[in-house]
Amino acid sequence: MSDNCPNSMVSISREHIIQCLMEKAKNEISGTKRGLDQGYQDTEIFVYTFIAFEAFTCLRYNLSSPGQRNKAFCNGFKDVYIRDFNTLPDECKDAILELSRHSIPDMSPGGRSRPKTIHNLRDLTQVIDSIYRVRCNLFHGGKDINEIADIALISAAGKALYYILEKFLIREKYL
Repeated sequence: MSDNCPNSMVSISREHIIQCLMEKAKNEISGTKRGLDQGYQDTEIFVYTFIAFEAFTCLRYNLSSPGQRNKAFCNGFKDVYIRDFNTLPDECKDAILELSRHSIPDMSPGGRSRPKTIHNLRDLTQVIDSIYRVRCNLFHGGKDINEIADIALISAAGKALYYILEKFLIREKYL
């Protein structure tokens, strides 16, 4: 897959990082599944999108912790999310619904937090908290990209975040 992203991300702006990674995620989402590599493809979508999300929240909010930035993002966009929920692509709503079927445990070493759940698909905080928990489990815990159940969670989290973030990035003129 060719791209327009320079090799050195040190010298480019966060806006460009957001654009490049969202383009990579879009290319992966629109591509065909590669059979046995599905776990890797779904993980790529998730990782590209989550890094774009982090770049956006770092750019937008001058807060030191990811938890604070996630909360600020949810507070800033919750009304738009509720209002525009029905305009999200069906693939996004299906992904959020899939996430809502799971109680996502804290799999980090020594993790003691309660599982994350989505009780209301229109609650952006519940959705982002669940996606963030999948991220933490993938990066620090025990998510395995070769396990069917974990692939399903990673896939749902990546697609949900991609479509939610894309909507807000277009609205904020980043894309």
